[in-house]
Parts: sequence; C-alpha cells; structure tokens
Amino acid sequence: MSRIHGSKRSLSSRLRAMLPRKQSAFSPSEYPVGRGLGKVSRSSSSVSGQFRSAQITDAKRRHKAAAASTSVTVGKPKTRRRIISGIRESSLSKAITIGAFSIVGVIGLIIILVAANSGGRQTVAAVHDSGSDSASQANSVISMDDDGASVTVTVGGSIRLHDEIITAAASGGGYNFNNYLDDMKLIMDSDISIVSLQGTVDGYGSNASLSGYPAANYPNQLISALSEMGINTVATANTASLSGGYDPLVKTISNLEASGITAVGTYSSQSAHDTVYVKKIDGICVGIGSYNCITSAEIAAQSGNFTPEQKAWCINQYGIASATEYILSDVKTMRAAGAQFIIIYINWGSSDASSPTAEMRSLAQDLIDAGVDVTAGVGSNFVQRVTVKTSAATGRSCYVFYSLGNLFADINSGASQLTQQSLVASFTLERAAGSDTVTLTKANYHPVYCNRDSSHVTENTYLKYRVVPAARYVDASEMPSIFSTKDQWQRCKTTFTNIRTLIGDKLVLGDVEKVDSALYQGSDAGENASL
Repeated sequence: MSRIHGSKRSLSSRLRAMLPRKQSAFSPSEYPVGRGLGKVSRSSSSVSGQFRSAQITDAKRRHKAAAASTSVTVGKPKTRRRIISGIRESSLSKAITIGAFSIVGVIGLIIILVAANSGGRQTVAAVHDSGSDSASQANSVISMDDDGASVTVTVGGSIRLHDEIITAAASGGGYNFNNYLDDMKLIMDSDISIVSLQGTVDGYGSNASLSGYPAANYPNQLISALSEMGINTVATANTASLSGGYDPLVKTISNLEASGITAVGTYSSQSAHDTVYVKKIDGICVGIGSYNCITSAEIAAQSGNFTPEQKAWCINQYGIASATEYILSDVKTMRAAGAQFIIIYINWGSSDASSPTAEMRSLAQDLIDAGVDVTAGVGSNFVQRVTVKTSAATGRSCYVFYSLGNLFADINSGASQLTQQSLVASFTLERAAGSDTVTLTKANYHPVYCNRDSSHVTENTYLKYRVVPAARYVDASEMPSIFSTKDQWQRCKTTFTNIRTLIGDKLVLGDVEKVDSALYQGSDAGENASL
C-alpha cells in the first residue's frame, strides 16, 4: 500500500514539475496574441480536473488578475489561434504590408476616378489689363495722381442665326450683318459688352459648311458685325457650340480672338479651361464666367466629333443640379485675383419656357448667397422675370436675369411676337480718385425689339431684319422708316411696354437717343453699395 501511495506521490510530484512555474507571472497583455493564450488552453485540457484546479488556484496566489480572467483566457483564444495557426510572423507581416499598400492604391484610384467624373478642377486667374498686352496683377498700386475711373458693363441676350437670317445676309459673294445690328451700337458700345453666341463661326474655314441654328456654323462676317456693334466678349458655353465637334469650336475661338473678341466658356486646351477670366480697366476688375447648365440626360445625348479628353475640358458644362460647387469655385478664384464685380452667364432651361424652373431658382439663389453681382441667363426664346436681392455675404444688390431672350434670331419665321423681344442691362462701376474701392452707381435696362420685314424676302434683303432699342422709336410722331407696316411699329411699342412691365422698378430705364433726339433719362441705382 505504501508503495502504491508512494507511487502516487511520485506521480503527483512529477506532474507538478511539468507545469510551467512562472506562467502566471505574465499579464494577459504580455502574451503574443493567440500564442500564450493557446498555451493556457492546451495546459488546462491535458491534466485531470484535480491538477487543473490546482493550477488555477496557484495562479490566483501569484497573480490575482489572471484568476479574474480565467474564463476569458481559456475560452476566447481558441478561435483566434485557429485563424492564424501555422502562419509564421514574417509571412504575416509581409501579408499585412501588401494589404496596406493595396488599400492605399485602391483609395487613390477612387479619388482619381471621382475627380475625373465630377469635372472638378483647380483654377487660376488670368487678369487682362486694358492698358497692357499681357496679363497683369489685379491688385497693382494706385498712383498718387490717380483721377479715379468709371467703367460700363453691358449684358445682352443670345445670337442665334437661323437659316433665314444667313440667306438674307448673303451679299456680293459674302455676307453682311451690319445693317441688321447697326442701331444696337447705341446701347451695346461699352467698356465691357457681352452677348451669348449660340453656335460656331466659320468653324471649317472659308465659310464652308454654313448652317443655321441649332446645327450652327455661321459666316465669318458675323464677327465683324458684332465688333462693330461694340461687342468685345462672348459667352460661348452652350450646346450649340458643341454641334460641329472639337475643331470648329477651337476655330471659332481663334476667329473671335483675331478680331479682338474674347470667348468665355469654351476652350482650346486644358490649361485654358483651368484659367478664369478677369478683365481690368483703369483699376476696376470684372470677373466673367460662362456655363452650360443642363440636365444629365441632355449632356449624355450630345453628339459631336470629340475625344473624351477634349469633351472634358473644351467647355464649362455641368448638370444643373450639381453646378453650384464648380461655379462658386471659379468665383472664389476670380475674387482672389482681385475681381470686384462678377458676371456669370448661364445657358439653362428649355428654349420654349417663359418662366424659370425650381432648379434654376435654386442655383440663382446660391449665386446670390455667394455675392455674384449679375447672373445673366440665356437659353430660352423668351424674356423671363428679373430678381434683385441683397446678398447676405456682401450686403450688395445682386441681379438675376433668368432669361435675357434672343438678341438676334428668327424663331418660327417671326410667328411669335414674344420671341422678337429681348432685354439688355447696363451697369456703371466707379472708383474714386486714389481709391481701389469700386461702387455700383447705375443699373439700367433697355427693351430690345427684333423686327422682321417679310416684304424683303427676295429683294433688298439687307432690310429684312433690324434689331433696335425699342425706346428709340416708340414716341415718334410718324411711323419710322425702318418699319414698312404699322403692325411692325406696334410690335416695337408692345415690346417696350412688356419689358417695362416685367422689370418694374427693379432697374432704371436706360438712356437711348430717340428719332427726335429726345432722351430717356437714367438715374442712380437704388443702392450705391461698395463692391
């Protein structure tokens, strides 16, 4: 019996000797994950309940924290150990490194794709000084002998030459549009004079492949007529500018620049696209932008000879629901370059709409909130309402023209009287002597009528169209000679009345010389707020 008992004591001693003496000296955090905890699990499962209980009791005496977490260290580590069992530390480290680099690469690719698809860009500003042939800094120092300055800015509606107009303008193997637009010089000849050009001009060279709106490619002589009228800037961001493809678009920009007219909104290179336009005259800086803001479906339906890269940067074009961030980014760049007055042309809405959509109103409010001074809407064949609100950001009045209408067009051969009406607005900016602060002192408007005379369809076609300031002819004692019927004269009078009713007291009727030399007197804008 004693031998047997002695054998049991010997076995017990041997088993105790097999147990790791300092195992409980480690805190749970000191074990490599999975490895130490697995040892605890294996040890407790390899002995009888008596010695497992003794091991835990011994651990309690040596480390109280180990006793408190016994159920955790025995139970949870089993699954963790199975996951990484058999994987060497070097292999695991390599796998983690490769995985980390892969994740970074995927994130970078996503960022690139999002930026490419969103049309986002980092812009810079080119400040064009009227006193210099090259770009200059906007914030140049005002000299001691400075006398101050005054700048007039005029915005007009769309130029849409339909086939009937191009045919009528044919003259001596070329084309002549000057007589159609001659009267408009009275109100458009300003320091900065802008219209929307809906289409390309001599996009293929030598007046080849001419066509009227909407597949628009107009004769080269249109440019000289615009220049003669006083136009020096054209807003070109619209779908019609894309109708011929990339080459006609770029050719149009070149043709305009050759005559001293700046195209804003379409571009011949990525760098040009990434540069906003600021015009500086006598220390007064005006930022000008042009954007085609239509629906995503309309953008997808556009066709033309473009590579994807060319289409991405040849035009400022965004879905109207997401256009705000892109336009305001450009506005911020303009202001950083010194722009004190900002004009944004937007081609938006439906051509047959007589009122703005909810999306148009929302975008317009965003521009007001950002302090954009003038939002000039085009795209509709009808003049739409005008909104004047004070911007909370600047404390200044901001003017929104939802649609200026068509300055020169022949919609349905003149069938609709309302499509013969348009609106021109003019703003006077002043800078006091020795000061760099610019103030808006006048905000005027002019009703414009496009007369179509059907008696000159085949002969004397240079008289078929005449675009005129309506106020010039409304009070004549006899029918002016530019009209061949009293109905035409009455349409001119109706245009004057309609536009005055639409504008109300939001702007002041501008000066224009009448046929009897009388003047409509303009007056100060409602607020002379500093810009």
